[in-house]
Amino acid sequence: MAASAEVRKIAACAADALEEGCLLKVEPPGHSALALCRIEGRIHAFDDTCTHGEASLSDGELFGEDVVCPFHSGTFCVLTGAATGYPAEQPVRVYRTSEENGTVFVEIPVAAT
Repeated sequence: MAASAEVRKIAACAADALEEGCLLKVEPPGHSALALCRIEGRIHAFDDTCTHGEASLSDGELFGEDVVCPFHSGTFCVLTGAATGYPAEQPVRVYRTSEENGTVFVEIPVAAT
């Protein structure tokens, strides 16, 4: 059984700043920008940069569980990161989240040294 990767838990935003069905960009120190959204009460976090055109996904739109890139309309599943619509072909990375005492936290993997 493989050991689990070490993560750091970062405070991303106040929970009430993340409205149902909306996208929010956060820029944690020491990490690239993340996009957050709340769908059916669950919080999802993923890399904010589109893997196809370097666009900010938080400037896109949510349709169900997919985020639509504002540049070329490629889509990604916010649950898995999978590219679900052309021209996007490479997935975006997704992150575990939690909500504690009114704050949204994101687990960021710690790079091996």
